[in-house]
Formats: sequence, C-alpha cells, structure tokens
Amino acid sequence: DPEDVESQNIVSSGKAVTGKLKSMYVSSSVDPKRPKNQWKRRGMALLAFVIVTCLIALVIALDENGQDQTTDFDANENPDDIDNNDNSNPNNNMDQPVLKGAEKFTTPTPRVGYPAWDKLHNTFIAEIQESESIDLLMLGDSVTESFRETRMGQGLDQLIGGKEVFDRGFQKFDKKLAFGITGDESHQLLWRIINGEIPEEGVVIKNVLVYIGINSVYRKGSPMDILAGILQVIKVLESMPAIENVYVLPLLPGTASVYKTIKKINNGLKSAKFLRTTTRVIDCGWDVFRDQTRVGTVTAIKSLMPDQVHPNTAGLLHWSQCISKEIERFN
Repeated sequence: DPEDVESQNIVSSGKAVTGKLKSMYVSSSVDPKRPKNQWKRRGMALLAFVIVTCLIALVIALDENGQDQTTDFDANENPDDIDNNDNSNPNNNMDQPVLKGAEKFTTPTPRVGYPAWDKLHNTFIAEIQESESIDLLMLGDSVTESFRETRMGQGLDQLIGGKEVFDRGFQKFDKKLAFGITGDESHQLLWRIINGEIPEEGVVIKNVLVYIGINSVYRKGSPMDILAGILQVIKVLESMPAIENVYVLPLLPGTASVYKTIKKINNGLKSAKFLRTTTRVIDCGWDVFRDQTRVGTVTAIKSLMPDQVHPNTAGLLHWSQCISKEIERFN
C-alpha cells in the first residue's frame, strides 16, 4: 500500500535523524571546562532529539489510527469484500470496458468472475418469483445482506440474529425480502435489477428500500459521480410498473475521513427531484448512528456500528424500526 510505504519512509528517516543526534550528544564528554557555547549546542541537540522522537511517535500513532478506522478497506478493494472464498479471479473484469466518472456508476455492470455473486443473484430471482405480492423489498450491498446473516451468501457467526432483526424491525410488513450482495455498487445493483431481481410482470411490490453507495465512497469515487449512480438506480425503479413506492436511504455515518463525501451525497439525495411523488428519502441514519456522546463528532458510534460501516444487530434493529415508522407515516 503506497500510504504504508510513505509512513514507513517517514519513520525510517526520523529514526536515522534521531540516531545521529543521539550519537552526537552521547559522544561529547562531560567537561566543565568546555566553552558555554558548546554546552549550548549539546542542549540544542538534546532538544532536537526530544522533538524528533515525539514526531516519530505521532506519525506511528496516526498510522495505527488510520489502519484501525479502515479495517478491511483498501484503495483498490471494496470495503465489503471481506473474503468471498469462491476461488474466483476478480481480474476477469479486465475483459470489460473501463468506464470512468459518472458513467461507471450509471452503466449496469455485472461482477464477472464471482460465482458466489451469480449464485446469490439467481437465488434472489427465485425468491421473488415465489410470491405475487411483496410488502417490502430491500436492495443494496452487505448492509442489506446482513439481514440474511451472510456475506456473499456465506453465513457468519457475527451476523447471527440478522434475520430475527429483519422480522422484528419490519414486523408490520408480512412478506419481506432483503436482496443485498457484499461489495456491490450502484452499477452492479442496476444490472441485478434489470436482469431479473425485479420482474417486469407477475408480481406487485408495495415498498422498495434502496441503500447503496458506501462501497463507492471507500473506493474513492467522487461524490457527484456516486450520487449519479444512486439516482440512476432510483430512476430505473421508478420506471417499473411492479413497484408502488420507492424509499431512498441516505448513507450511514462512517469514519471521519469520508464524512464530507457522505454528507455531499446525502445532501444531493435530499434535494433531488424524483419522477414519482411516491419516491421519498427516509433519513434514519444520522440520528441513530452518529456518535452523540462527543460534541461535534462526525463519526458513527461504535456500539451500534463497530467497524463504522456495518451496523451490528442492535444497530440494524434501531435502523429498521425507524425506517418502518417513516414508511407508515408516508402511507
């Protein structure tokens, strides 16, 4: 990682300077007959030694703090890609055209080379075809997949309780489904939607919830490009006759490093003009997840969102109950 290399270089340079200053100080013997200016030089050397040592400690502390805040995140990897364990080759995506800017996020694109992704997508298609009427459908990434107690279709112990929370939080909705795939961004969700996860006919979906975009944030996408992708998802959903109501869920608080990006995206969603009057924004994130124990903080509270990206079961319950109340208020 370039940032790790840079921090290591800083630390190495600092240690070299510190060692040189230390040797200069130690090599000078204590002699009361030495001129005062020589004592002064030694004093300055000692002061420089202390300052450099403090700077090194600060650099190391900041580096460790940064690593703690972005656990499992990498500039080149999706923060949701904990580990698919599907023995697939992500480099197969090299066969696809490289899209940049807003076009990347608004062009429906599958995740090539991920059998587990294909399997989960097909599972969703089968599930939605089992019912003629669905009261609530949630679409998204790993946050939504948490309600299934899985990551890329694989069960994880730390997610146990997600299904129960989904039932409790949205208990007013009889038939409900959660279609989330770990690591997905707007362009992948777009592809899933138009390729069978929402049929053109044969089913009525009363309420659709959309939570997407956080992976793009941590992959350093620009706020306006990410916003364009989310709005494109909404536009496609609004064009589908099977759907009655669409609810957009703004991004939840994350680490301090992405606060400005998330804020710009959420402000854009709240000020957007949608095609339907039945498309609305439900903001249950900041009031529920922002750490309000510290004045002026912009990060997520770790008791509800330990990694500051994925809510735990307690966080999911608070979030789903808040969303449920807002839907009831609109209807």
